[in-house]
Amino acid sequence: MEEPAAPAQEWDDFCSLDEIPEGGVLMRENFLVYRNGPQVTCMQNWCPHRGYPFDGSPVVDGVLICAYHCYEFRLDTGECLTDSSMPLNAYPVRIREGRVEVKLK
Repeated sequence: MEEPAAPAQEWDDFCSLDEIPEGGVLMRENFLVYRNGPQVTCMQNWCPHRGYPFDGSPVVDGVLICAYHCYEFRLDTGECLTDSSMPLNAYPVRIREGRVEVKLK
């Protein structure tokens, strides 16, 4: 007997590319998007250390610094520079017609 096909994952419209500041982040609900030139990444908007949101946390040279306990995360990969066992969850991103789409499911 054949296995049923897995449901297709859908791309969700997140924002326009122009809404993301160059070298910075745009935060919406539980997600944040980072833009560095043509590269755009999407990560969770909470620190895996204690679960606090990153709202108000600074970005310095592509590294997000948690405002609560200063954990540092590379926004191009999600790698935690403070504790390698706590990376950020990354989501697939694509750009279509100037819109950023994210596969959240």
